[in-house]
Amino acid sequence: MTGTDSPALGQASTGEFRRRNSLEWRLIAPVPIVVLLAVATTWIVMPRVVAQNSTNDAIRSGVQIAEQFKTIRGYYTQNVVGKVAKSGALRPGIDHASNEKMIPLPATMIHDLSALLAKKDTTVNLYSAYPFPNRKGRQLDNFQQEAWKFLNANPTSTFSRNEIRNGRPVARVAVADTMTVEACVNCHNTDSASPKKDWKIGQVRGVLEVTSAIDAQLAAGAALSNSIIIGAILIGAILLGIVIWAARSVTRPLTGMVQTMGELARGRNDVEVPGANRKDELGLMARAVLVFRDAAVEKERLESVAEENRRAADEERGRNADAQAKAEREQAEAQARIAEERAAAQTKAAEEQARVAKEQARLAEEQAQVVRALAEGLGAISSGNLTFRLDDDFTDAYRQIKDDFNATISRLHETIQTISLATREVANTTGEISASTTDLSQRTEEQAASLEQTTSSMEQISQTVRKNAESAQQASDVASNTRGVADRGGEVVAQAVGAMARIEESSRKIADIIGVIDEIARQTNLLALNAAVEAARAGDAGRGFAVVASEVRSLAQRSSQAAKDIKELITNSSGQVQEGVDLVNRAGASLSEIVGSIKQVADIVSAIASASAEQSSGIEQVNTALSQMDRMTQQNSALVEQNAAAAKSLEQQSQDMAERVRFFQVGGEGGAVPVARARNGGRSIAA
Repeated sequence: MTGTDSPALGQASTGEFRRRNSLEWRLIAPVPIVVLLAVATTWIVMPRVVAQNSTNDAIRSGVQIAEQFKTIRGYYTQNVVGKVAKSGALRPGIDHASNEKMIPLPATMIHDLSALLAKKDTTVNLYSAYPFPNRKGRQLDNFQQEAWKFLNANPTSTFSRNEIRNGRPVARVAVADTMTVEACVNCHNTDSASPKKDWKIGQVRGVLEVTSAIDAQLAAGAALSNSIIIGAILIGAILLGIVIWAARSVTRPLTGMVQTMGELARGRNDVEVPGANRKDELGLMARAVLVFRDAAVEKERLESVAEENRRAADEERGRNADAQAKAEREQAEAQARIAEERAAAQTKAAEEQARVAKEQARLAEEQAQVVRALAEGLGAISSGNLTFRLDDDFTDAYRQIKDDFNATISRLHETIQTISLATREVANTTGEISASTTDLSQRTEEQAASLEQTTSSMEQISQTVRKNAESAQQASDVASNTRGVADRGGEVVAQAVGAMARIEESSRKIADIIGVIDEIARQTNLLALNAAVEAARAGDAGRGFAVVASEVRSLAQRSSQAAKDIKELITNSSGQVQEGVDLVNRAGASLSEIVGSIKQVADIVSAIASASAEQSSGIEQVNTALSQMDRMTQQNSALVEQNAAAAKSLEQQSQDMAERVRFFQVGGEGGAVPVARARNGGRSIAA
């Protein structure tokens, strides 16, 4: 090798290492390529997956809400409208807001509920191609027209679409509203306002549409995808930094050795060989270069000695032939010795070069193995396998790369495993919340029904107690009037007793007078008898007086007989009057007892009336409280149903999150990482 060729060789070698196909570039290039592919794939796929999952969640939620509304309407139709129609007190109609004798029709109830839900980013709409006259002017948009056509052809399917409404993304979900009950068919066929009168069971009467805003779900999904992309970029940057550091820790000393060997090739034997004190393969290479340098130095020394010997031989040649011969022999010996030393040095250098080449080949193989292991690890990570570990017995130069790589994957593994466990716990918790909320919703509905029945019963009891209070008040008034009548009857009886006493007294007086009359009649009879005797004595002179005496006697006898009859009648009348007095006295006593009893009854009835009035007031208060409790229970039931729907949605989102996290393989629950053999020259790599 000439001095002209050596610089060219050094420049070519240096330029070769600066080219893109250098060892450093080959070690570094796969990492950013894999990272960019992974980030690009995540960037492209993740937003679409998140958007699709949000849409699917909204569709499932919309179908669930629609089915719930259909269930509520069926319950309302069967248990409210049916009973109201049978009672006749109320009737269903569309003007229930302005008519107290009317309740909303099932479809009207759906429209009213839709107006209430419109404030909560969710609307429920019921429409048909055969609307009632009050909704005949409503025009169906393109989605509604397509939903009507599709669901008429596929009643059991679901029609959905994503749209932008007022600058917000919404999901519109439509399901068929079919005729399922004979009563509904009869109602629609017999209603005078019905636009169609030949409905049959199973036909699609309308479309129930649920529209939900999904901007919050899309924002959450975008945040999740951005977090994953940022995490992938950070991991890629860390891996790229580790690979760059490792590659440069290998290529920079190699570049220095190449430059040193170029300097040696150009004849500079005083250069310093970097890395001669290293204990790795680069140290071996540096020491091999030192051998080359030492051999070149020794060669220069030998050439210098030979040159000195030639000069000495030339000087001695002129002195004498013996000295010249001796010098020639010494020169020949020196040249032979130089040749032998040069051959030995070249042999040693060749052996050292072979050993260095072997070490370089081994080092290149180890570097290739490291690159393959890193590429396999990055491929496993890109496919979601976080249980991958580098288990090769790397040298000291690459052990830090292995440790950093395994530590990074372990931290990512722990993070994903923590997310997986948290997602599982959230899913379990949301499942329990959903079940508890569903149970609470059922209990709340049962409680609402019980409260409604209790309120109805209390209303009936209140009306009954009110009627009892009114009847008790009327009974109290009647008892008061009866007591007045009884008091007046007592007074009349007392007056009758007094009259009877006076009659008895008059009867006794009449009896006395009759006795006097009887005595007068007896005396008159005696006087008439005496007068007749005297007239008989007087003869004809006393004949007229005898006739008068006879008449007087006859009159006295009749008077006496009449007096006896009157006395007998008065005696009988006195007995009867006495009996009447006794009866009147007993009637008076009975009336007194009746008056006392009526007074007690009046007091009791008055107390009953007062208690009934208080009871009626208390029951009205209880009824008011029950009505408030019923309204609160209905509101609680609605809130519980909303919470149940939210819990179901959260549970579904947790399941979706678990499905996404399940993409990463994180091993068992205990954190153990199973070890498998990778196809890498028989070396073991944690998989």
